[in-house]
Amino acid sequence: TVWYEEEDGKFLVIVEDNGTGVREDELEALRDKLFGADDFLMERSGVVNIHQRLRIRFGPDYGLRVEKRKQGGTRFIMVLPGISGEETPEKG
Repeated sequence: TVWYEEEDGKFLVIVEDNGTGVREDELEALRDKLFGADDFLMERSGVVNIHQRLRIRFGPDYGLRVEKRKQGGTRFIMVLPGISGEETPEKG
């Protein structure tokens, strides 16, 4: 499922699945890759590369978040600057 939301002046693009999700240790490892102190020295996966490019372009408040869904599955949230004064696309 894919949709968008606005939160605190930010535009969120949310992608989630309803599968079994990731184990807690895998989730923490991915978060460490996204927000680790030595992130410029480590191997780059596509997800980490996208996260870093968003932070470089828009600042440290933006990028990717990853969460486990309570109902099962995984959720990725892309945090972008809000769209001010423009129409936002329809949810779908």
